[in-house]
Amino acid sequence: MTIQTYVGTFTSPLSTGQQAITGIPFQPTAVIIWTAAPSSGWATADLFAKGFCAGTGSTSGITQGYVACGSANGSSGSVGYRRYNTSAAIGLVGSTGTLYIEATLYSMDSGGFTLNWGTVSSGTQICNYMAIGGTTNAKVVGWQNNLGTVPFTQSVGVGFTPDCVIHIGASTGAQTPPGGTPIAAGSHAALVLNDGIHDIDAFGVNGTQPSALTINSSTSGVWSGWTVLSGSYNYSPMAVCRESGLVDVYVVGADYAVYETSHASNYGTWVNIGGTTHHGVTACSMTQSREDIFITDYSSSNVYQKYWTSTGGWSGWINLGGTANSGPGACSYASNQMAVFIQGTDGYTWWKYWSGTWSTWASLGGPQLESTNHPAACGHGGNIYLFITTLADAIAYTVWNGSSWSGWTTVPGIIMTSSPEVQITSDGTTVHYAARGNDQAIWHTTYDVASGVFGASWESLGGTFP
Repeated sequence: MTIQTYVGTFTSPLSTGQQAITGIPFQPTAVIIWTAAPSSGWATADLFAKGFCAGTGSTSGITQGYVACGSANGSSGSVGYRRYNTSAAIGLVGSTGTLYIEATLYSMDSGGFTLNWGTVSSGTQICNYMAIGGTTNAKVVGWQNNLGTVPFTQSVGVGFTPDCVIHIGASTGAQTPPGGTPIAAGSHAALVLNDGIHDIDAFGVNGTQPSALTINSSTSGVWSGWTVLSGSYNYSPMAVCRESGLVDVYVVGADYAVYETSHASNYGTWVNIGGTTHHGVTACSMTQSREDIFITDYSSSNVYQKYWTSTGGWSGWINLGGTANSGPGACSYASNQMAVFIQGTDGYTWWKYWSGTWSTWASLGGPQLESTNHPAACGHGGNIYLFITTLADAIAYTVWNGSSWSGWTTVPGIIMTSSPEVQITSDGTTVHYAARGNDQAIWHTTYDVASGVFGASWESLGGTFP
């Protein structure tokens, strides 16, 4: 194995768009970028950031991520904020959460690499980098440590045997920096159609606060404002409606257990239903008298199922096997049929389906998913509509027609920075899609089942979901 290295600097631009970094005597496979802002000038705080990016070319071959910290005075008790982003290569964040600069890796080039700046500031910033090339593999993977009894072992999949591993981290759970705002891990929106057609409820986690908004498109068609619900939770929620007007919401709490609340209680009472996971929870309903929830187990990374029936209440947890890099996604697509989807340790989508008994796990191939992001699916009449966010932050989807999967379709020109969530209307005509955009707001669009047209119009639901 031959490894080449090159160290250099570049200056961040004053306008958004692409910036080519040239002069490297080889095509990089990986780049490490780090920068620190002065305590005076355009950034009146002590800032530091380190990021990694890897890839063999452009688009689907790219992985990236960075951690940034900002402190008002750099001393104990200072006001601070930190940012963890697996969708960009480098950025700087202020002590109160202001994002000063941020760029994604656009491509690895012959003799350099290209960044795409989505956020710039009024002043430039000197960035340092080390480029690595040669006959070597490289990959950036987001992961979260288990909180089990030490010592313990934990597997993180990269798809090859590494000779060197470099870790950077920032707390992304319930810990709050002094005076700052906690980061919501993998923030995205949960969607539910609470009457099957018109009434859409959306849920998100802003920091550690679950929030909700609603729309009734059969009347005004105007979204309400975000309303904070009670409680403090680590991960983005999931909502399911098993009969008209009855919505159940599931979240993962600060203790990493699953909690549930219901529209019937006006979302006022959260009930601990157990489990331990460092990802989100998903749910589906095959009938009005049954709900199934799924998590990725905290210690084993296996997928676990638990179900509720109107006659028997909650079952125990059932191990479905699999080894996941993400939380699961799930849907019911026909009577007594449901499916669960995960990001495998190879970064690709895997699925398992129930039709009286569980099938074995099978890979769906396609584009690799953004690190730790989960697939999202909805179903109707035997068909399944499956959506993912790719490594390039693009939207991709495939359709199950009852016997086989279509090819993957990638939507050009749209950047999403979270796992998607989808719901289908009860008449099977329209899929509602929501995900976080690169402005940290939740965006909503639709997929027309008959025509196959996705994203004919987009609307921002607002909010700030770091």
